[in-house]
Amino acid sequence: MNRRSRFKLLLTALCVGWCFLFLRCETTEKSMVRAVYLARTETGTQVLLWYQAPEASADASEASAVQAAGAEGDTLEKALSAAEEALPQAADYRLCDYLLTTPGGADALLADYEQLVLARKCGRTAARVSCTCLSGEDLLKACEEQDGFADKLLEKLKAHSTEMPRLY
Repeated sequence: MNRRSRFKLLLTALCVGWCFLFLRCETTEKSMVRAVYLARTETGTQVLLWYQAPEASADASEASAVQAAGAEGDTLEKALSAAEEALPQAADYRLCDYLLTTPGGADALLADYEQLVLARKCGRTAARVSCTCLSGEDLLKACEEQDGFADKLLEKLKAHSTEMPRLY
């Protein structure tokens, strides 16, 4: 083996090593969670996730519309896991900037959510918190019936984000 072929082999090995190290063979197709809704109900906890599913497109302006998926469970962890299972791909919370909750029992629910986020690393403690009087059923129904409702909701949250406290 001459010097030139050894150099090519070394260069190829370095390129493959770089790909495995920095790209980590991880898929980028994830459901980007943009906002989370939490509420206590008579039977447990309700969670709604507003997300954007990835679409193959070279143009960022053709990003998918925001959609909602929800679930209810005995505990917050079960409800969140069930809502994540309803998403088309694995949940990714990098862009989750907003957390909505209802007035009743919000302090205990937010404390539970913060502990869950820290334990599972499945959310953002820097999310902005807002309170809503709408129930999860009403929000989910509005998302299903009105085109663009979820997008408009996120726009409103962004417009008033400076007035909202952060979770942590």
